[in-house]
Amino acid sequence: MNILVRAVITGFGMALGAALYHKVARELGFEEPADKPARDGADDVGEAVEAGEPAGQPA
Repeated sequence: MNILVRAVITGFGMALGAALYHKVARELGFEEPADKPARDGADDVGEAVEAGEPAGQPA
């Protein structure tokens, strides 16, 4: 029971912290513009092949 209460309190605290961070980040301009998609690196190999570099090989 003690672990359950700690987990609920921790989850609430993390959610509150995330909400506060996002509010402050918007006001201070930390977030990227919505029209520019974030890169996840999934297409890096395709870009290397298009540039004529061998894919997966160290430079």
